Amino acid sequence: MNSKLLIFDLDDTLFVRDRSIKKNEDWEHVTSAEPSSGVLDFLHNFSAKKILVTKETYPYLQNKKIDLLGIREFFDKIYICHKNEEKKELFSKIIAENPDHEIWVMGDRIDSEIRYGNELGLITVLIKQGEYKNLKAKDNFEIPHHEIFHFTELENVLECKQ
Repeated sequence: MNSKLLIFDLDDTLFVRDRSIKKNEDWEHVTSAEPSSGVLDFLHNFSAKKILVTKETYPYLQNKKIDLLGIREFFDKIYICHKNEEKKELFSKIIAENPDHEIWVMGDRIDSEIRYGNELGLITVLIKQGEYKNLKAKDNFEIPHHEIFHFTELENVLECKQ
């Protein structure tokens, strides 16, 4: 059996964004952030290659969030793209670089991580939390293989037979 490779989104996947922080420049004044319940334990203990693919117009803001959350050390690679559409290109690159892995994509947006993962034949998990949790699927590419409401459910999904 192939070993798993897990691709994660950041915002509203590994932590729920604080809606009081409306603008990017507001992040400059933030001094702490907490990952969602179960994230640190999972990232530390679940044996798999882990890659973070996240979008931000200003990469320094995503880097600040990653460091405030204390999660940088758990990822084999971190990619920060400028547009959501670039995520699909990065997923393709990850597939090409890891042909012997069973690749899973975890995210909060059916119109981004889930769509691109499905279009590329990956296994997708929607973490239904945050700003985009109520989006409705436009087509089958926006329907995840698995849907969870709390990050703590992820390990059970990953261990099930696909």
